[in-house]
Amino acid sequence: MEQTFTIQNPSGMHARPATNLVKKANTYPCEIKIIKGEEEIDAKNLISILGLGLKQGETITVITKGEQETEALAAISEIIKTVE
Repeated sequence: MEQTFTIQNPSGMHARPATNLVKKANTYPCEIKIIKGEEEIDAKNLISILGLGLKQGETITVITKGEQETEALAAISEIIKTVE
């Protein structure tokens, strides 16, 4: 499954929401990837997410593949949409 998002928070994807995203991603057995431009990272790795340096207005694509992929995408989507 795949969904595209635009980062809305003026602070971007900083440490707290990135940590929440990784914790949630690790509760699912499926593969979860985040793509920004040419970079593709594992959403279960905090350092990788922070390394993307996601800023307000940037677009990312989240891809889930495998067992519970639908549930995982919905959960990750909720975190990205509500970043404070």
